Amino acid sequence: MKSKKIITASLLFSFLAGGLVSAFSIKQSVKEAKAIDINDYTQCDNEYNEKDNAGLFSALKSIVSPGTSGSYDALYTTYKSAYLKDNGKIFDYYSAFTNYDPDKDRAGSYKKEGDCFNREHSIPQSWWGGGTNKGTQGADPFIVVPTDGYVNNARSNNPFGFVKNASKTFSNSKSGTGDSLWGYTGTVFEPDDSVKGDFARIYFYSTIKYKAYNWTSEGNARVCFTGSESTNHGLTEYSVKLFSYWSHLDPVSDWERHVNDAIAPIQKNRNPFIDHPEYADVLWGNVSGYTKYVEEAGVELSKSSVSLYEEETTTLTANSSDKSNITWTNSNPDVVSLSSSTSSSGSPITLTALSSGSATITASVTIDGELYNASCNVTINEKPVRELSSLSLSGNYKTTFELGDSFSSEGLVVTAKYTFGEDKVLSADEYTLTAPDMSSTGNKNVNISYTEGGITKTASYNINIIESVVHVESVSLNKTSLELQVGELVRLEATVLPTNAINKEVVWSSSDESIATVTFMGLVSAKSVGEVTITVTTVDGGLKATCAIKVSETKPSSQGCGGNIVATSVILSTLSVLGIGLLLIKRKFSK
Repeated sequence: MKSKKIITASLLFSFLAGGLVSAFSIKQSVKEAKAIDINDYTQCDNEYNEKDNAGLFSALKSIVSPGTSGSYDALYTTYKSAYLKDNGKIFDYYSAFTNYDPDKDRAGSYKKEGDCFNREHSIPQSWWGGGTNKGTQGADPFIVVPTDGYVNNARSNNPFGFVKNASKTFSNSKSGTGDSLWGYTGTVFEPDDSVKGDFARIYFYSTIKYKAYNWTSEGNARVCFTGSESTNHGLTEYSVKLFSYWSHLDPVSDWERHVNDAIAPIQKNRNPFIDHPEYADVLWGNVSGYTKYVEEAGVELSKSSVSLYEEETTTLTANSSDKSNITWTNSNPDVVSLSSSTSSSGSPITLTALSSGSATITASVTIDGELYNASCNVTINEKPVRELSSLSLSGNYKTTFELGDSFSSEGLVVTAKYTFGEDKVLSADEYTLTAPDMSSTGNKNVNISYTEGGITKTASYNINIIESVVHVESVSLNKTSLELQVGELVRLEATVLPTNAINKEVVWSSSDESIATVTFMGLVSAKSVGEVTITVTTVDGGLKATCAIKVSETKPSSQGCGGNIVATSVILSTLSVLGIGLLLIKRKFSK
């Protein structure tokens, strides 16, 4: 009997423990249900609209905080989703030699540019003391990007900047002494203009996500980071000025958006400065380094000189750096008149030519008690005799035809120009057009003539008649329907036939981007529950193919297999207790 009591107590404990585990699982499920939505910028937008940079900095932390990087080796897999171009080759941020095979050309030996690519810490490892551990900045694909191995090695641990005197030059990047205009004359590395904004937004992201302002273990790091969040949110004035300028010089591209969308489901966070580049202007736009360089006080005129004939008009626009109102003065009202003596910044005023002569028009603005001026020199000439001077051709007219086509000048715009006054667009019945011979291939001239006031002017353009070309006949997708869960990412592949069609370009679109979006590469991202149609359209012929997608809720992990196992454990334990209890009763009565 003693052994039977022990068995029964053990099973009862198993029942109670199973209940506790189940309760814990429910608690975990509730906790996970409150997980941060990395696509929800509501709070960030509120702080942005209020221009509260401290509040915006704090709100942005919630967008980037959930993400945890994978292993350093896993970067190669991530690169295939995020950094692979349409041709299946790796995108290189430092070099024009971007035809690297993602598996064969990685991290090999190099003797020259173009030999291989590797994993480049765009913010050098030595700045924080090194390391490529899982979950850290050392393995974050937003920071560790693919670059040419040879160029990466040449960059070393030098900061980014504008190179004044280059010591090393590569296919689309260089290194050398920094330009003193930006406040640093040590050795810097300058990437191509097309990726300058990408790197600026990487630095902004790192400052929020990893407190990069603390990465000051060596001198080069202190060129960019202050060591304190309270000072410029961690960026030196050099960094603020440089990266704010770069972010505007190179705005967010479709490529960056593709990278952001591809990394998000892998790392579970986003770079918010790709989604909202304007946030950086609130966080760092009021720092003296940025303000002084980009928004120097003063007033600018749209024109520095104007030449008019009598009775002609033109407009002048003045912009003040602080957007204050403009005061206009005129040195010679007998020669030219102004429509107003004041205007708001950016609003045009009209100048009317009265008689031959000259005048100076000055725009003035007072900023912080100091007067700033900008002037435009105006010359008025006597009104000349108006006569036909030439013909000009413009418009979207056809210049390539296939053999057997009929000639058409549809879209052609013929404009008559005169020695004085406005030009005149001619109708098709006002000018004479000589059509070319369309019975043979080659270059042919199309001649136009127009006569007015006894003066005849001519113009011509060239067309090319070619052999018949192959046009697109069909387009199809590898999937016509899909079922996805919120947060899932899938790439659709389009097949355009025939394979020798002259133009196989396609355009992707989503019927409802709140449910699912699609990139220019066919990468579909499920955003919310619902049904949506992804459409691919050929540029040649406008042929279409569609994929119907149904998006359902993401299944929380705690409600999956683990929860079922706990529930099963409890049921089995209960049945065991009941079963053994019945067995004991049966034995008792049998005795």
